[in-house]
Amino acid sequence: MGQNLWSTFHSVFGVRFNAHESPEIPDAINDMIARVWDQYRVARSDLVGLFKRVCGYWQPDSCGPDVTDRFGPALRSAYFGKRGPNHSIISALGLIQRCSNYTSYRGKKYDPNMALRACEIAGLSMLFHDQSCRTTLETAGVLPVAFEELPYAATLMFVDALQDERRDIESGIFPREGLLQALTIDSAQRLVTATVDICRTAAERWPFLISEYESVTSWINRDSDTKFVIDYHSAANLRVPTI
Repeated sequence: MGQNLWSTFHSVFGVRFNAHESPEIPDAINDMIARVWDQYRVARSDLVGLFKRVCGYWQPDSCGPDVTDRFGPALRSAYFGKRGPNHSIISALGLIQRCSNYTSYRGKKYDPNMALRACEIAGLSMLFHDQSCRTTLETAGVLPVAFEELPYAATLMFVDALQDERRDIESGIFPREGLLQALTIDSAQRLVTATVDICRTAAERWPFLISEYESVTSWINRDSDTKFVIDYHSAANLRVPTI
């Protein structure tokens, strides 16, 4: 809702949304969004601590500023973006906050600390699945986290990039076959390869799909021993880009 208030509003009521007719977000909503950032203080602190733990980087204070110190300010920049709060950050911080404030029924074996740790791992992973959030973090100098250190993050990014468009609320019809054609895992080579057929969608979507594929694999493979490949060239007979 924070990132696209009117789109969410129209979706709830099931009516057509025209971005060009949308009024400005009311000041009361903007003020509420700003106050929520302060209420997420503990959740933000936990995410920063978890990132420092799993990013695989550490530098003594005597060597100068630690690159992991950029994560907190980058998180703030992404939250207070030009289009409003990033949905990945809201989802991540909201999940942690709800877990911390959970007051419903708890089973005998429920461990609140374990539940919170799980939600914070999921929350940190959620930050990286959205391209705009990744771009903000990367622009701020935040280093990608290797698959081996935070496998859920890489898996979420990979799966999210491969899924078909599912945001058209006006259509109740879905294709029998999607873009994903095959998925192979070579354990010996530590290689995961997905084959997609972008010819199954409109050509005007190709640039956005390719941009997401390249962004995701570039981020994951930067520091991971296990490599991820999205083959969108073969089915569309496209030339493989060279460095």
